[in-house]
Amino acid sequence: MQMFSCELTCQSQLIDFPVEHVRWLDLREDWVLIATHYQRLGMAIVPADFPEDQWRLCAWVEGGEIRSMAGVIFMTTKNWEIGAVSTHPLYFSRGYAKAVCAFAACYILTNGKRATCNTAADNLAMQRVMRAIGMVSQ
Repeated sequence: MQMFSCELTCQSQLIDFPVEHVRWLDLREDWVLIATHYQRLGMAIVPADFPEDQWRLCAWVEGGEIRSMAGVIFMTTKNWEIGAVSTHPLYFSRGYAKAVCAFAACYILTNGKRATCNTAADNLAMQRVMRAIGMVSQ
């Protein structure tokens, strides 16, 4: 499978998006919210899919539901990756994915890491999101 890889290494490259509804998720407290989001996307997940020592999840939460979600994956001591980005189809093209990805990228850069993202070469929507927040191709 062909992949598209991008990175963000400097806070000044990050393009901010409104994040007033974006927050960190707690796997224990927010599990029903997380599971419901994935069920609405036709996917089944379990808490073990997101080990807390390897992941941190954030989401745009509004009206008691997740509109868009992203994860920070602690890949290496230098690189943390934005992954598991998902937006419910009812909320496509409204900036939700950009907001959660910008929130995640800010967290990565604030922690002194390089923000990376890998997606399928034919996932043009995700590539647009990454470019919109300031990420550049590797």
